Amino acid sequence: MKRPNRPRPWAPGPWSTLLLAFLAASCQDPALTDQQQELPDARWSMADTVSFLFEAPGPEQAFRMWVRLRHNADYPYSNIWLFVRTTAPNGSVEQDTLQHDLALPDGQWLGEGSDPYRLDLLYLPAVRFAMPGTYRFDIVHGMRDPTLQGVEAVGLWLPQLAQEPAQP
Repeated sequence: MKRPNRPRPWAPGPWSTLLLAFLAASCQDPALTDQQQELPDARWSMADTVSFLFEAPGPEQAFRMWVRLRHNADYPYSNIWLFVRTTAPNGSVEQDTLQHDLALPDGQWLGEGSDPYRLDLLYLPAVRFAMPGTYRFDIVHGMRDPTLQGVEAVGLWLPQLAQEPAQP
């Protein structure tokens, strides 16, 4: 006996999957920069400054600033102190000190993954660059040990904040 023709249920094919991935990526706000530096042998010396250069627009765009950290289970502390030095295009320098927890009080690591662990540490929730041009960010750890074990990489990520609606 012949089966009646019924519409086939929709199933995603390779083209529809590609289209969905493209649409999802295009909905995200662009990042001004997303850089990372690997640390040899997962060791970060106080003498090793991690530096990032990028071109920033003027104050018309706002960004959220994150320090990205990847560490393994050899990292001996539950937090980290960072010294950040920012050099603007005109040569002016600002310095800041950050402290972030990397583990809960019970010792459970925060972030994604399981050895290595990846964390995005919020540095500035909203920043506008006063002048366009090349900015330099230098990051040094501020822990008591001269060399930190277990830090595999340090990065800087600046996604653009969504545009605020114009005020009437």
